[in-house]
Amino acid sequence: MQKNEMAQRLSQLKEREQKTRDQEIRIRAQEETVLAELEKAKKAAIEAFGTDDLTILRETYKKAKEEDARAMQGYEQDVIIREQLIDTIMSNVESLRLN
Repeated sequence: MQKNEMAQRLSQLKEREQKTRDQEIRIRAQEETVLAELEKAKKAAIEAFGTDDLTILRETYKKAKEEDARAMQGYEQDVIIREQLIDTIMSNVESLRLN
């Protein structure tokens, strides 16, 4: 390798090294941001649910989701019964009218 080629290659390597250093700085800054957000989320979870344990939080969410589904199903049943009652009453009224 000639001196000129070595100097050019060395310059390119230095540029690549600097690029990796810049990327490392950005990654570390992102890591700090993510860790701060995680800590904030943990505090919010503890405040809201008394724990930041993901297993417990998942179970709590699953139970709440199941309770919501049961409540929706109960509400739907109530509406169906009301509709049936109204249909029965309307039918009885119509029968009385025709007699």
